[in-house]
Amino acid sequence: MAMRSKSITQINFRKSKKAVFFTITAVLLLLALTVMLSLQAGYKPSDRSVAETRIETMNEFVRTVKSDLQRGLYISSFRAVMSMEEFVSNGAFLNSSSSGFRDAIMTGMISNQSMSLMQDSTFPDWAARINAKAAEIDVRANISVGGISIRQKDSWTLLAEANITINITDSLNTASWHLNESVKSEMTITGLEDPVFSIGTQGRVIRQVNATLYEGNYVSGTDTTNLKRHIDGFYYTNSTSGPSFLMRLEGNYNASPFGIESFVNVPELQQKGVPQFQRSMVDYIYFGNLSTGQLYKVNSTYESWFIIDEASLDKYQVKDISIGLG
Repeated sequence: MAMRSKSITQINFRKSKKAVFFTITAVLLLLALTVMLSLQAGYKPSDRSVAETRIETMNEFVRTVKSDLQRGLYISSFRAVMSMEEFVSNGAFLNSSSSGFRDAIMTGMISNQSMSLMQDSTFPDWAARINAKAAEIDVRANISVGGISIRQKDSWTLLAEANITINITDSLNTASWHLNESVKSEMTITGLEDPVFSIGTQGRVIRQVNATLYEGNYVSGTDTTNLKRHIDGFYYTNSTSGPSFLMRLEGNYNASPFGIESFVNVPELQQKGVPQFQRSMVDYIYFGNLSTGQLYKVNSTYESWFIIDEASLDKYQVKDISIGLG
């Protein structure tokens, strides 16, 4: 009986020991779970998703701004060149095409004269609209122009370039971008008014730039059909002896590798009451009163008024059908 009691006591002790073990294990598991939950308490999935959404929105905004830079530069540049033409049409050449362009596109003025075409169309106006759009999505944007210029890419194309700094910051300081972009935009001079004719005829004859269809094919033997079509069509051709379009805006008639030239049409001048001169019909020579030496009439053309200088004989393929004037 005593032995049985001892056995029961041992069994109860083992059971009690197991119960204590399970209790300790449960407590440890609860502690581990509590620590894990405590560590995760500071993490809020919603905070991360909000930040990610803001960054994605700003990324898209930055991409939009970058893609819009070239379009904005093109529109402002085109209006600036048109404003330069408008200024010249009032009777005075630009002191400098480069500074005229820069002033027009940045301030909307040329030589302190407000240009109507630049109203709400300067590059700072464009930047201001971008800044306003940024504010709509609770973003601070600052766009500045470090330098802007225009030059001839070739005889028929102008190239505008701008160095632009873009600073964009989320209003909550979630993220920020700092970009330096070099932006280029091309525009053709086809269809633009030639300032040489505007000034040379006191605005009575307007000549728009239009590239010839007959380059290198003006005369075949004694057939001058294409040359006359070139003259009658008021076409232009590239010429390394003539001034570029930007030089024409300055009244600079020196030679340029990107030069262009056209022929003066005497009947057109007569019709508009413009005085005529005994000069080469090459436009910058005629209106610039440049010395050219010997002059020539060209057979089978318009012998009563079409006169050309010696340096132009080969270009227009008329050397063998020309007669020098005494």
